[in-house]
Amino acid sequence: MMMSAKTDQAEPAVNGITTKVVHGGDSSYSMLEATELTADGGFVGGALFFEVGEEFTLQVSRGGADGLRVRARVVEIERGDEPGMWVEFFGLGDVDRKQLAELIGSD
Repeated sequence: MMMSAKTDQAEPAVNGITTKVVHGGDSSYSMLEATELTADGGFVGGALFFEVGEEFTLQVSRGGADGLRVRARVVEIERGDEPGMWVEFFGLGDVDRKQLAELIGSD
C-alpha cells in the first residue's frame, strides 16, 4: 500500500517526512517531490523526468534529521495532469530497508 508523503523543501511534509532528489553528488532538484513512498519505492512528481532505467539518490528524512539516502531507479514515466516517475529502491540491506520502513511509517 502506498503512503502519501507530499513534500515541500521549505516546510515539513505530511507526517513530517521530507524528501530530496539528489543527482550527481550533493546537487538536489527542488522541482521534484516524492508524493508516495513505501519501503520498496514510490512516485516522484514534477515536470522534470529522468529516463526509464536512470538512477538517482532520494534522501528521506523526518523532523529535520539527516535521514537516510536510498538509491532509486526509474521504472515508469507518467505524463498528464500529475506528471512524474515511478521508482523502485535498490541496493538496500535488511537494516537500511527496516530503517526506511520505520522512517516512513510503513513497517
